[in-house]
Amino acid sequence: MPRSGRYRGRRRLARLLAGIGITLVISSVLAVTAFLFLRDYVSMTDDGFLLSLPFLNRQGRPITPEPDITPEPETDDINLIVEPTPTPSPAPTPEPELPVAKVTVTPVFLAQADIGRTSRLDEIAELCGAGGADTVVIEVKSIEGTFASVADLERAAERLAGHAKLVAYFSVLEDNSITRQRELFGIKHTTGVNWLDANKSRWINPYVDEAREWLAAQLSMVDPEIFAAVILDNLFFPIEGRLEVMALDSEIPREEIIETLKSELVSSTLLPCWTVDVLTRDIKYEGDALAEFPAGAFG
Repeated sequence: MPRSGRYRGRRRLARLLAGIGITLVISSVLAVTAFLFLRDYVSMTDDGFLLSLPFLNRQGRPITPEPDITPEPETDDINLIVEPTPTPSPAPTPEPELPVAKVTVTPVFLAQADIGRTSRLDEIAELCGAGGADTVVIEVKSIEGTFASVADLERAAERLAGHAKLVAYFSVLEDNSITRQRELFGIKHTTGVNWLDANKSRWINPYVDEAREWLAAQLSMVDPEIFAAVILDNLFFPIEGRLEVMALDSEIPREEIIETLKSELVSSTLLPCWTVDVLTRDIKYEGDALAEFPAGAFG
């Protein structure tokens, strides 16, 4: 064979081998690349290797998007006890308020100036008999702050015994006497002097502790062997006059201090205490019952 023919044969073989080598190198590179890329998606099962690509399901079909289902919130494994909703019970029907009992009293007022007068006592005794009067209100402490003498009270009680019920009249805060004697006791004007109401009358200041103690001591001396009860009049703040210039600087509400004074007075005596309404002048006695006294019954 000529040398040129053999040379051409070697060149063909070299080209073939080179092509095979290049193919093997490229295949190896692709295989390594594919392995590095797909190794996270290859798993071993009983059936052999399983390739699970992110865009294909296990059967090699495109994955159908699942509906967006919000997962249920996780709860602790606790047995929850559901309390039944209570059925509201019907509210009790309020009882109707009963009208306040009122008792009409036929009183006779015996002023301090008349307690020692025998003629006036005889007149009252007749009024309690044929006149129909059933109660004699005797002025023990007047709005002027004066007190009836014990001797006159005993004489009056002896003369009127068996004719009518004797009730003591006691003016609590309206007082023109002790407020002059003890400057501390009186309700003051904003200028510092004693305040006067529309009738030029002075009033005791219930915010003063010493004044309340003094009132309780005076009431305790009303004799329960003579009187069946005591009427506490003027147990309230003044309602007439220049009220805006009264100097009453206290954080305690007025209603509260009046209730405090009333409690102290009631505790100081053995007698039932009747109180006079500031507006209607009705008298509360024996609980919440009201006694209707005629206008001007107290002189």
